[in-house]
Amino acid sequence: MSNLKKVLFSLLVRGPLAILIAALGLLFLLMLLLPVAMLRILEWLLVFLRRGNFKEEEGERGDDCNPPFPEPVMRRPDPCIYSQGYLASQGVPVTWNNPDIWMAKAATPNVIEPDSYHLEADTDYIVTVRVHNASTDLALGVKVRLLYRPWSFNSPDLLPVDVDAGGQEVVRHINVSGMGSSLVQFTWRTPSVVAGEKRHFCLQAHVSHPLDLNIENNVGQENTNVHSANPGHVAAGEVVDVEVPLFNHARRDARFTFDADAYAIDEEAKVDLELQTNTGVERWSKSRKLGNYGPVMIPATREPTTRRKSHDDVAGAQAPKPLRRWRLRFGRQERYRVTRARYVGHDDFKRKLLATDVALPAGMAFVPPEGGDEVRLAPAETRSLPVQIHVPASAQTGEHYSINVRALRDDGRLIGGVTFLLEVQN
Repeated sequence: MSNLKKVLFSLLVRGPLAILIAALGLLFLLMLLLPVAMLRILEWLLVFLRRGNFKEEEGERGDDCNPPFPEPVMRRPDPCIYSQGYLASQGVPVTWNNPDIWMAKAATPNVIEPDSYHLEADTDYIVTVRVHNASTDLALGVKVRLLYRPWSFNSPDLLPVDVDAGGQEVVRHINVSGMGSSLVQFTWRTPSVVAGEKRHFCLQAHVSHPLDLNIENNVGQENTNVHSANPGHVAAGEVVDVEVPLFNHARRDARFTFDADAYAIDEEAKVDLELQTNTGVERWSKSRKLGNYGPVMIPATREPTTRRKSHDDVAGAQAPKPLRRWRLRFGRQERYRVTRARYVGHDDFKRKLLATDVALPAGMAFVPPEGGDEVRLAPAETRSLPVQIHVPASAQTGEHYSINVRALRDDGRLIGGVTFLLEVQN
């Protein structure tokens, strides 16, 4: 009797109800299909008018192995270092006494040199490079190289600081957390220099990453001196004469100008940063939004019921497959939800820095090469240029000066510079 009731219920209630629901769904689908199709055709026509064809642009469609990935949700790190070239392009004064590069003798690795201007010749030093990440996204496998070149504004000769037993350059890879920094170290044996001879070498740190957001802030330079005081101790009223080589790498004549300032990094300055987030959703076309409200038939499985094993069951027989049913679901797809985060507050610090007076101290004078006129070099020409710094006659014993001399090409690009650390001793 119970089986008869189930059969009658299925025939008279469940069956007609399922047919009615299916009919309503089909009617709704037909009512929705026409406007969606019209919108889609209109969008295709607009694409054709804009591009001249219906071909999808590169990156719009992926394949099974490489599906399209929305640009806003890609993780993009920004590994960087104190970069004189990038900061100067922003109008910010710079120094070649790099805060992200320092060194210590390999024999005493815990004793950091007060500066890089009094190094010993033919001595092993551990050079530490600090790499930052200006993005909130993790930077994995950042490549770090450390090179050096002879005393100059822009010498093309670059040699690796650290080499392996086979003479190949040693390259480091590090991970840098979002808005964090990491340290990497190299071993540098300073070149052999005749006692009493003053030699200057420029260290250059290069960082790189395949997804780097900004490749302009990846090179930082540190001035070093071997058997030199750079020129170091000076007397009040003294005139410091230095010759600095200049190279023209261009294939045309180039003009160069020189200027000097007294900028030094304020180690006490702090920047208050605030984390700012912005949440958005993936953009959809009108037709896709409207079509997403249509019903979608999706399979629904019913868990198989457990039954007691009888003597007639064959050992090892598989359980019966679950029954598969279909049901309607609306709004099956959801748009990507993207949250972008960044720190703000750098602009305020930049404005304060630009408003800082970095002019030479009163009584100090800088005499650029050739009396201040432009220096013109032929293609691939090299010239050693004399530079003069006049120490103020009123300078007091113990005063320190950080003087930055930089060379600018006629297109306004910073092509190099040097920093002189002076201490007055009368």
